[in-house]
Amino acid sequence: MPTASEFGDRGGEMMLRASAMPRVLAEMPSRDAMQAQITARLLPVDRRPQDAPPDLDEAIGQVFSRMMARWRRHRVEELPDGEAAILCLIDALCRAEPDTAARLAQSFRRPDVLLKMRTEVHRLARERASYDRAFASLNETQALWQAKSFDQDTGMVDALEAMTVPDLDLWHHIVLNHDPDDPAQRAAALWCVRQKACDRATVAAWLVLTACHGGFARRVRRDGPEFIDALRMVIERWNNGSYRTAELGLDPPDRLRPMGPRALNALSKAAQMLDLPPLAEPKGLFSDYRGRLARDRSFWCLASGRLLKAPTRKAFIGSVGSIKAS
Repeated sequence: MPTASEFGDRGGEMMLRASAMPRVLAEMPSRDAMQAQITARLLPVDRRPQDAPPDLDEAIGQVFSRMMARWRRHRVEELPDGEAAILCLIDALCRAEPDTAARLAQSFRRPDVLLKMRTEVHRLARERASYDRAFASLNETQALWQAKSFDQDTGMVDALEAMTVPDLDLWHHIVLNHDPDDPAQRAAALWCVRQKACDRATVAAWLVLTACHGGFARRVRRDGPEFIDALRMVIERWNNGSYRTAELGLDPPDRLRPMGPRALNALSKAAQMLDLPPLAEPKGLFSDYRGRLARDRSFWCLASGRLLKAPTRKAFIGSVGSIKAS
């Protein structure tokens, strides 16, 4: 958030470059339209759970509320045209693509401060999206437990296919903790990384741990071209950016780095063992993965695909986000 020392105490209009104010005012809609836009951001959303981070609209509303308090404006109607235009410009900047946001920020005396604020708003919006997905996954898993849908051993793949909401933490748990000597668990891990919503840390871990497993060569010979095709598909998606989710981290973040040479060597030789075209090298696989650590999913039995106990809210829902003060 911009501070009083950065812009003085003469009102919000000091945030803009002097030469930018006429142009900004000329590009804005009517005063009534600006007031309606600002009011919409400031309205509380009663349906938001108390422990949920704000979504994009609500995060921008937090920014507006703090700025109006700094300017000592208690009602939207008290905002001069210049300050109303600044808030609407900030709204547009927060919603714009990065290149457009950078251009809009040049209207301010401190564009770096506004772009930092935009980054914070988008961080909260991502946390809210993660919260909504986790909450939906919690509700679905609780419903499965209450319905006793998995009283019989169904296999983990059947359990995964029965779920309609992605559970990134479960997928990560399966990849890192499955028994690679159990065909059903291997199939479950492969099912997870076939999903484009799978987290990059999970996909990277699967590629490296699979290649470094002592039975990798035997698996190549046993499963043949089908396994090579699966490896090729995952590596192709990795290299073309299909795996966009980057929410999870590893402990330590560079956990995969020491296994790099061994993994790349195994992958380079895999297709040659079957006289097939070589696999591409997965680019940037051995980065540091610094996202949040995956939440506990040990209440799933990976061997049977059964829920062992009722899932708890704590296992799905993380901490609350808010705009950081400065």
